[in-house]
Amino acid sequence: MPTLNWIGKEAVIKHHKAVPFRLAEPVAERSCGENHGADSGNLIVQGDNLLALKALLPRYAGQVKCIYIDPPYNTGKEVEGLGGGFQYCRLSDEPLFKADGPIRADVTFAQLAEFVWFMETGTGLAQSVLPKRNKHTPFLGMYKDRAVFLLYDGLLKDKSDIGGNVLNNRTLDILAEALPDFEGERVVYGARSRFDKRKLAALGITFHQLPYELAVKTWF
Repeated sequence: MPTLNWIGKEAVIKHHKAVPFRLAEPVAERSCGENHGADSGNLIVQGDNLLALKALLPRYAGQVKCIYIDPPYNTGKEVEGLGGGFQYCRLSDEPLFKADGPIRADVTFAQLAEFVWFMETGTGLAQSVLPKRNKHTPFLGMYKDRAVFLLYDGLLKDKSDIGGNVLNNRTLDILAEALPDFEGERVVYGARSRFDKRKLAALGITFHQLPYELAVKTWF
């Protein structure tokens, strides 16, 4: 079958992979509706088109019904489907990861959880999921019989080794408390693990170190 080729085609096709993830940060004063439009199902994003589309993936992959890119403004006409308001977001000035790899210090648990879920499953962590979580649990959800956990941002009130960012005996107990009857595979993202590969295998845990393993993973 004939194909269209040109010099630099491969670089163009793969360009989006080199574009860093940014955060779509809500702006309450420019949003409309109950709870500043957070529950409306409608989103307006200010920023570069490609950066905006990539920023939406961790939360909305597989869930978007329609996207208007550069729609006409100030027409005086109602836009179909925006009943109930909208949440207005700006793209963060800086990417999720710094140039040398570390996660930005101001990234919250909820923001990183969306990214972790997307990288682990290739699906979006629906906006309605996180508010229903117990904010003191690292459990993000189930995907294909795997339980996904995130140890980040001082789950146990601080960022020390015993503060919840490291997989150790104390946080292992928290994983068990989150799913007391679960005996399947557990996937855990955290700063470090105090267990070696043999112990992790015996526990049924696949461990991914933050931020390095997360920064290099890609789904597309």
